[in-house]
Amino acid sequence: CLSVLRTLGVEISPNANAESLLTEAISVKEIIRNSHIHNLLDLPKMEDFDKMAAMTFLNTAVLCSYETNEFTFFFVICRMVKLSVRHGLCSISAVAFSLYGALLTCPILADFEEAYKMGRLALRAIDILDAFMFKHQVFL
Repeated sequence: CLSVLRTLGVEISPNANAESLLTEAISVKEIIRNSHIHNLLDLPKMEDFDKMAAMTFLNTAVLCSYETNEFTFFFVICRMVKLSVRHGLCSISAVAFSLYGALLTCPILADFEEAYKMGRLALRAIDILDAFMFKHQVFL
């Protein structure tokens, strides 16, 4: 799993822990702050096929990691958001924004206002990104 992502240019540490998660979450928060949350849906479309493949793979991995390793689950979400902001938006970006909003409600981050904004953003992203096939994941 991690070797496939590495081939696609995405690194995820197999030794994730609470400290590294906090560092990663702060990194994502800074990226979103610098991009301004209300402007995220104005980002260009993702055109790099490797990054699109990575997003598809990460979307599957996030479901698997939810049951097996919470730290990997959080890292996968953060990587999905980073890919969306740095390389453009795709339909799976709606899922990434929704999951990131949920991540912000965990006790270690507890940023409910930002979580609400990310949830609203994810809902708007369904229409803007034609992400109707991922609507069920965004609503989770």
